[in-house]
Amino acid sequence: MRHSLLPVAALLTGAVVWGLIWYPYRFLEAGGISGALATCITYGIALVIAIA
Repeated sequence: MRHSLLPVAALLTGAVVWGLIWYPYRFLEAGGISGALATCITYGIALVIAIA
């Protein structure tokens, strides 16, 4: 039986990306910033980067 490394690599990559995305939100929540405001901040940063 031949096992492919691609599915394992895809799962590990997805887990790492998910963790990196949510890590800053933990700091914002610890600082008293709500989830809705943190989302607005994230979209605002993305908008500024897209416009620049």
